[in-house]
Amino acid sequence: MDEVPLKTRIWASVFAVITLMAMASAAITDGIGWPWTEFFFAAFIVIGIITVEYFKIELPAASFGLYLTLGAVLCLAAALALDPLLASLAVFSASILADIVNRFRPLQILVNGT
Repeated sequence: MDEVPLKTRIWASVFAVITLMAMASAAITDGIGWPWTEFFFAAFIVIGIITVEYFKIELPAASFGLYLTLGAVLCLAAALALDPLLASLAVFSASILADIVNRFRPLQILVNGT
């Protein structure tokens, strides 16, 4: 595969920094006092996302290896059921861990995580 252009790497890095700054700002302003039930549900969501990202549904009509996973369904469940900051932390960490398990390249992990 060709090398990723410098402009793409810069924009991905800028976007990741902005996302992490927004999450840090939310943690500072709202605090992180979550009940244990939300914390355990977030851990359950993280484990679920990592698990379903491992099982891909290949689309046979695509000529370039297109596939679907059910990770988006669990991301939506986290967004609806959890505190916004906790949901974003759960989805962020699950995305990074799932991409590491699937052996994606570092830039793909950065983009998918943010």
